[in-house]
Amino acid sequence: PSNVLTFQVGLPPGVLLVNETLARRDFPGENPVGRFVYIGRDSDPWEIVGVVGDVRQFGQDQDEAADLRAISQ
Repeated sequence: PSNVLTFQVGLPPGVLLVNETLARRDFPGENPVGRFVYIGRDSDPWEIVGVVGDVRQFGQDQDEAADLRAISQ
């Protein structure tokens, strides 16, 4: 057996984590985990695999912003 990576048709989509603000805004009253979304002009869907807490990355006096993070596979 070798440790060579191969690319195959039908690989799973990219996966994302979304924050609570994005989940509330885009999926009100729903669980976004397992949903597929399209980002920008990307023709392949991304799967939401988790929701994380909001972070005020620009200061405590700023509102939370909707955010997502891609996870490499």
